Amino acid sequence: MRYRARGGLFSGGANLSWPLAVLELRPDSIRVAPRWLANRFLPPVEIALTEITTVETDFGLTGGLRFRLVGPADGTVFWAKRRTKVALVDALRRAGLEID
Repeated sequence: MRYRARGGLFSGGANLSWPLAVLELRPDSIRVAPRWLANRFLPPVEIALTEITTVETDFGLTGGLRFRLVGPADGTVFWAKRRTKVALVDALRRAGLEID
């Protein structure tokens, strides 16, 4: 998970990788949040599906999912492993999001 990665590879704030972050796809929103002790210091990011303009699937060196939208949550990144990423991208498509 990375907050506000709006520029290049090293943009954005805090950076957490698995298993320190979780993505929840809800019927009308996405919630990306730190797990365990990290959630005491870093806030979750909640994004309404209607606010997401596109999902980039190849951000950074390992191909993170970067959520693009207008607003303060723009650039939220979530990294997922191969099979999980494929399943997540399929779920995001089924939810009606544009995948880039």
